[in-house]
Amino acid sequence: MIYLRPLRKGIESIIEARGGYVEPTEDKVEKIVEKYIDKISTGSYPTYLVKNFEYNDDKKRKKLKNALFEYALKVREDEAIGFIDTSLVGDGGSGILFSKYGIAFEYTSEKVFVKYEEIIYMSIEKGKELVLCGNFSERKDDSDNPSIGGILFNTSVLEECLQEIINVVWYNTKLIQSLSD
Repeated sequence: MIYLRPLRKGIESIIEARGGYVEPTEDKVEKIVEKYIDKISTGSYPTYLVKNFEYNDDKKRKKLKNALFEYALKVREDEAIGFIDTSLVGDGGSGILFSKYGIAFEYTSEKVFVKYEEIIYMSIEKGKELVLCGNFSERKDDSDNPSIGGILFNTSVLEECLQEIINVVWYNTKLIQSLSD
């Protein structure tokens, strides 16, 4: 154990020289989603943050599981951060789901999962649809760009949220690469 102290001191000095400890990207993404999720919903649709679920809150967990089954097929339950339920019956069957690594939603009957790091740019078209542009590895047909919106979401706030997440993901990726050089 005594031999590890110099090694630890050396590692700590390298971390300090490179700008200090870096908060994990997933934690930063969770904080950003937390900050924006209520503003993204147009008000009539409920929002849920998974970390706020009580241990025995079976109704909310069932909604989450339904969202994962219906449209967020690429997301594991432990990766889910929050979701907005736009289903008519309030069962979580439609909406958007934010995970630690991307966003899931339905686009023209396709269940879409877009990784944050793959979004190159976004634009709001027709004043209400947020179009995501990039090379999305999880999509079967990449001939068009998926969009989120209509009257269900505040797309300008959604764009702001996703831009903040993208900035964090890109910054942390570059920081990690510079540490490994």
